[in-house]
Amino acid sequence: MSLIAELKRRNVFRVGVAYAIVAWLLLEVASVVLPALHLPGWALTLLVVLIVAGFPLALILAWAFEMTPEGLKREAEVDRTESTTHVTGRKLDFAIIGLLIAAVIFLVVDNYVLEAEPEQAKVAVEQPPESESVVREKSIAVLPFVNMSSDPEQEYFSDGISEEILNVLAQVPGLRVASRTSAFTFKGDNRNIGEIAAILKVNHVLEGSVRKSGNRVRISAQLIDASNEKHLWSETYDRELIDIFAIQSEIARAVARKIKIELSPEKEASLTSTRTVEPEAYEAYLRGQYEAAKFTADSFTRAMEHYQRALLADPEYAPAYAGLAEAYVMLGQPMGALPHHEAMPEAKSAALKALELDASLSDAYTALASVTWLYEWDWKTADQMFRRAIELNPNSAYARRLYGLYLSTLGRHEEGIAEVARAAELDPLSLRVRSTRAEIYYVARDYERALEEFRRLIEIEPAFLRAHERLRLIYENSGKYDQAIAAYEVAENLTDEEVESFRAAYAEAGREGYFRWRLERLEAEQSKGYVNSVSFAQVYVQMADVDAAFASLDEAFELRDGSLTFLNVNPYWDPIRGDPRFDELLRRMNFPGS
Repeated sequence: MSLIAELKRRNVFRVGVAYAIVAWLLLEVASVVLPALHLPGWALTLLVVLIVAGFPLALILAWAFEMTPEGLKREAEVDRTESTTHVTGRKLDFAIIGLLIAAVIFLVVDNYVLEAEPEQAKVAVEQPPESESVVREKSIAVLPFVNMSSDPEQEYFSDGISEEILNVLAQVPGLRVASRTSAFTFKGDNRNIGEIAAILKVNHVLEGSVRKSGNRVRISAQLIDASNEKHLWSETYDRELIDIFAIQSEIARAVARKIKIELSPEKEASLTSTRTVEPEAYEAYLRGQYEAAKFTADSFTRAMEHYQRALLADPEYAPAYAGLAEAYVMLGQPMGALPHHEAMPEAKSAALKALELDASLSDAYTALASVTWLYEWDWKTADQMFRRAIELNPNSAYARRLYGLYLSTLGRHEEGIAEVARAAELDPLSLRVRSTRAEIYYVARDYERALEEFRRLIEIEPAFLRAHERLRLIYENSGKYDQAIAAYEVAENLTDEEVESFRAAYAEAGREGYFRWRLERLEAEQSKGYVNSVSFAQVYVQMADVDAAFASLDEAFELRDGSLTFLNVNPYWDPIRGDPRFDELLRRMNFPGS
């Protein structure tokens, strides 16, 4: 008897087919169920490995053993005349037919029934009584979706999809959405949903998973009531990548319905996306967002490269222009990685192009507001741009934080604090939001609260350099130069030799020695590259070299340095505030009332 015939007789082929069908069904069900059980992304990978490893084992068992009326026996122990493999074969045929029918039903339900009714949950879920759901505050956090792809390099994609869904939900009126910064703090965190929701101060949580294969994407999402951790809704979408915006819109509308938010016909229409994008452009954009979220000069530089790659693939993709505008703003001010007078015009050009393509982009308005505020000193237009950004996305902690800082530069500190407080509600774990509040306390001359806030920030994150830098300013204003040196050491990453030299200069000549040492260090840095003229002016002011201070300020004005934006309120300039040249500089910068 040939090998093929023997394989058929022993039902090895039938076992292999049945195994493959069962394995496929298991993987399809697992891709939906595993996220619901809050299992990590590697759980699906482990299942795949076990299934693949089990396949040859199943074939070996089918070859070596036979099912008889007396039970399982080794094939060699069964007399050929008494073999029942033909009976077992018929049973396997019926089993394979049944499994194929189950697979077809699963495919029909998955791709047609549920796809046509995205508001229907794929799994039975429990809802709280309607009265209880209505009276609660309507708020939500979107946790980072789990990357269910076998490739860990796809992490940028799952994070990006989560952020995109968050951004769509942020457009739903009456829904407070926790910001990305705070929500993504819990990536990989095993705390329960109730605890996370309490920290983020939300009543609902949206979580899920993403699996990408080529140009197809499967997104599973589930809405959870944080008060009892019960599922209110869940759905799985299996589409082409080109339909990604439609998926995001469907999720946002389903969530709004489940938490009892009535959408006007206009808002319902605006959330019904008909946009498409080239898959290559979208993936490059998500990579850019992934890098920008790291919030360093290097990461923003990498983000710009990805945004530009996205625009090469799709020159009409407005969000990539908005991302490019924000990257230019950040690299020009406050990071200083690009010259301010070069970065800001590029930012404005990108923001205007984004709004030309899509006038609903809040982030583009925020970037434009930053340029008109920090570079053009067009205070009225900046106010309008900030307000428009917040109108389009009331849940933008970023826009509210910057608007609060803008208000403070005009001396409207209480309004600024109120706006930053709203940003803190949306982004309760953000160090940048807390730092902004502390900075407003500082320029409002509430040094006690500023000190308390900056110290608390350093307790949370000792390497938060901006807090150390601001502590230095406060200590200098208070004449506490020993403490100022300690803060400067961390903020500027001084070497042991530099710290020893700094302390020696202060010990020898006191306050004069302190600022002389700082001036010499600035001059040494300038010999290596660009140094902000405002930094020189600040030191000259403290050394009572008023003419040199104004010369540096004039130079900063010609370069339209964004640091001058705080000239009107920063206590550092108090020693020259009565000089006519100071008033003239305020007038040239178009400060209201100057």
